[in-house]
Amino acid sequence: MSAKFDLAEIAQNLAETAKDAMRGEGESEPDEVSWNLAQGVLEQAKGLISGDTLLQGLKLETKRWVSMRSAMEAVAVTLKSQAHSEVVATVNAANRRRLRSY
Repeated sequence: MSAKFDLAEIAQNLAETAKDAMRGEGESEPDEVSWNLAQGVLEQAKGLISGDTLLQGLKLETKRWVSMRSAMEAVAVTLKSQAHSEVVATVNAANRRRLRSY
């Protein structure tokens, strides 16, 4: 679960970086480090959540800040949602076990 939260945080930071870059009048496309990191985050997220069709369909093909931002925002939301669901399921299972022991 922690890996999903950590990866979501990286994706959110990349989305914020893209947002800031889009506001400025600098480069129209991401630098190599940001772009490669975004591609790695996307691939890792796809591996962690193989059943999510939206996530599996995401591709970073156009090297533009707006593309990177959209993809990273989707990755962050999906990872946080999945991780949160897992935490809730774990807590619910622990509560059921506790109730059975009484």
